[in-house]
Amino acid sequence: MYQKYSLFTLCPTDHPKVRVFISHGGLLGTIEAAYAGVPMVGIPMYGDQLTNIKAIIDNKMGISLNYGDISKDRVLTAVRTVLDEPRYAAHCILKLLH
Repeated sequence: MYQKYSLFTLCPTDHPKVRVFISHGGLLGTIEAAYAGVPMVGIPMYGDQLTNIKAIIDNKMGISLNYGDISKDRVLTAVRTVLDEPRYAAHCILKLLH
């Protein structure tokens, strides 16, 4: 039987165990991560994704990877950078308070 799911059921970025959000940078996921105070690793490909991830970078709430240069090592380095440098999470929290 068909069951209805919400985005928040499938992808709860506000869950306390979510420490980083890897995304293509679509508007809804970007808003959800910013609202939840979760830093991002963005991998934009086209359209508004580039602008959305640029806003995340400009506000020091995450970093970006170039889709054409993606590799396992680059993704792991990006995730570790966001996790190991508390400034990303701190900026997310600060943006929520303003």
